[in-house]
Amino acid sequence: YIFNLKRYHSVVRPAILTAFLGYIMVAAGIFFDIGRPWTIWHPAVYWNFHSVMFEVAWCVMLYTSVLALEFSPSLWERLRWKKVLDLFRYILIPLVIMGIILSTLHQSSLGSLFLITPNKLHPLWYTSLLPYLFFISAIALGMNMVIFESIASARAFKREIERPAVAGLGLGAAWVLTLYAAVRFTDLIVSGRLAEFTFGWQGWSFLVEVVPGLLLPIVLLFQKRVRESPGWLFTAACLVVAGMILNRLNVSIIGHSHTAQGTYFPSWMEFALTAGLVAFGFLAFKLAVKYLPVLPPREDVAVAVSRRG
Repeated sequence: YIFNLKRYHSVVRPAILTAFLGYIMVAAGIFFDIGRPWTIWHPAVYWNFHSVMFEVAWCVMLYTSVLALEFSPSLWERLRWKKVLDLFRYILIPLVIMGIILSTLHQSSLGSLFLITPNKLHPLWYTSLLPYLFFISAIALGMNMVIFESIASARAFKREIERPAVAGLGLGAAWVLTLYAAVRFTDLIVSGRLAEFTFGWQGWSFLVEVVPGLLLPIVLLFQKRVRESPGWLFTAACLVVAGMILNRLNVSIIGHSHTAQGTYFPSWMEFALTAGLVAFGFLAFKLAVKYLPVLPPREDVAVAVSRRG
């Protein structure tokens, strides 16, 4: 939107919808996970400016609201509310900029949260650069999530894959992942913390995270034939998404297990709740695509395909 890169316009609405549904799912998960869900409104009233979680809570609330507004033109088009739609066209760019600022604060603050655990988090993951690593990895994860969503939805709804858009995102993701890997491994080597690697529970988890979840996708995404192949590009995107999920689990749970006074493994209820939230996300995405103008018209895709031909 900001740089008017027209080749990516076709994937913008599905990407916003994916983000919006993702944040709703996260909010629903937090509602059950905090133990006392009836207190979830407290950050809106009781302001604790010294708490990182206070800032995260406000960013999640505000960013979810911004995503709802960013996606709302699809609803106004469906209802044919032309005046409201014209109004949103004027405020769309400021909304996008606000969303970028809020998501930047949110992702970096999640990394900042774990800066208070220098003696608990395993050296393979603890660093003062955690806020920057969380932010850079979130950018790469976002690009690959859009690739995942674009290819998966194209196959599910029997549509033409937006090849130029997803290929461009793949190349962009390769460079961002390279930056992330360079910062992370340089920090590990310079600080000497890479010497803490051992073939234990944390060591194997680290290897699975960085080899198939980071280094292999970098190699794949830099290859033009991989970016031009929907199957290979989808595989690379899935590896990145899985690797980043494992990174967050390593930082928040697995990396703390060597100092924890006990073990933790999710119960069946936690698995069931997570599976239910994910199923809700897929169902909501399908219904939104069915009843709202989320995906570009098929004739637009056909014109794009003919031009490429």
